[in-house]
Amino acid sequence: MRHVLGLHTVDEQGEALGLVMKAHGRGVDAARAQDRCALTFEIGFIHAILELARLEGAGTLAQTAQRKRDDLDRRAMELT
Repeated sequence: MRHVLGLHTVDEQGEALGLVMKAHGRGVDAARAQDRCALTFEIGFIHAILELARLEGAGTLAQTAQRKRDDLDRRAMELT
């Protein structure tokens, strides 16, 4: 079975936004727990969606993902 990943429709972009928000929440929790591995995973997860959003021209999603990733990046820097 072939899986297709895309952000062509409003529904797909909405689903991706939900994934970004959940990943951000998990990242915040990981930062509070000083769990660097989990935090790094969530940053990477959001980064992957950000890159896909940029490639697909989903500007609003890309902007939100960028802000959420930047927030987690700042939190990660505070742990070092």
